[in-house]
Amino acid sequence: MNYETFPVINSNFEVVDKRGYSEEEIVLELDYIGNVLSELEEANQKQYGYRLLKIRYLHMLCRYHIKVGNYEQGVAAAKNMIALAETDSHSEYMIKGYLQLIFYAINSHDTGLMQEYVKIAIDLAKLEGLKYEIGILLRLKGYQKY
Repeated sequence: MNYETFPVINSNFEVVDKRGYSEEEIVLELDYIGNVLSELEEANQKQYGYRLLKIRYLHMLCRYHIKVGNYEQGVAAAKNMIALAETDSHSEYMIKGYLQLIFYAINSHDTGLMQEYVKIAIDLAKLEGLKYEIGILLRLKGYQKY
């Protein structure tokens, strides 16, 4: 099964994120970004901009690890991202984190876990009025039924 069951497309109907980086380049860049954020953390962790950068980094990290099958690291990054996003009320990033956990559940054939995360994400999307995300989540809910 493809890691991203419903890939996001741009207005020209081209699949996004087809840049052709090697695995080594991706790992080096993620490590570099992680190191920079670690250096900045002590002085900046209470600043909104820093926390948003950290959330975005964790999103990249969890996507990468879940895509390549490093589920333990990917799930940990997704859960950290959700917790940090919840602190600053970034519901879009919370849902992105739950989507990564749902993709993990799909890849690991854990329908119970998938059902749990789909429900949480749908409830959050409805609460925040995020119609686009509701559509994606309802497709995943339908997928989970089969």
